[in-house]
Amino acid sequence: MTVNGEDVGMVVMPPRGGGWWLSTGYSSSVRARLRKGSNDIVLSVVDNLGGLSAADLVLVDNVRVIRLTDELLKQ
Repeated sequence: MTVNGEDVGMVVMPPRGGGWWLSTGYSSSVRARLRKGSNDIVLSVVDNLGGLSAADLVLVDNVRVIRLTDELLKQ
């Protein structure tokens, strides 16, 4: 995941299992510092495991942003 062009971490989306492609679930969380106003958040698929197929498509329903204090952001 990148925010405003900077790599901020990896988002892990757990597999839902065969026949459960409409089932929803939460991914891992990533802490990132956002600037005031607009921010560009980009999720990209990285094929470092080899052999992505159509079965590996990711459907993102929403993105949840939670404001953290500077102290929590450092942890």
